[in-house]
Amino acid sequence: MLRNLFVQAVFLLILIIGLSGCDQTRQRNQGNQLFTKNPQLASYEYSHKTIPEGYAEVKTDSILANGFSASTTYFTHLQSRVYKIEKDRVNQFHKTEYYDFHSDILVYFENQLVLDTKITKELFRNENTDFWNASYMQDFHIDEKASSKNRLAFKVTFYNPSEEKFLDYHVLVDSNGQYEIEGVKA
Repeated sequence: MLRNLFVQAVFLLILIIGLSGCDQTRQRNQGNQLFTKNPQLASYEYSHKTIPEGYAEVKTDSILANGFSASTTYFTHLQSRVYKIEKDRVNQFHKTEYYDFHSDILVYFENQLVLDTKITKELFRNENTDFWNASYMQDFHIDEKASSKNRLAFKVTFYNPSEEKFLDYHVLVDSNGQYEIEGVKA
């Protein structure tokens, strides 16, 4: 009799568990519908790269035969950066973060300080805001070929990684410390 009661209790328990699973919940929730509609979101790989990887600084002192000398400090501005995000064919996303650069310059003519200023991207901005919002200063150096007897020329290169486009400028400093900016034609 106890055995018969035990078999009945087990049978009743299996029946309750079986019936509770028949409320159509499994058929209603067949996984996350977001991934069935957009399978490319179901799995992807992500990589991140920063250029440069940390703070960078280049100090250069130059003396030219035309009476000019210059001291430049070209350095990363860690609070300003631009991003490029790419997706390849196998659902891998690549994010590259580029730090912007600034340059502090001291220009001397005949051993007299004539210019002490900071060169930033803001000096060059024009109406093409799409380019400037996604670009950074890639290079800054003295351009001896563009310098003359009365002027010292610095070449500044900006790069927009999203458009893969470069813009070059000259910062032309005269013997009085006045400077002007000119675009370099390719």
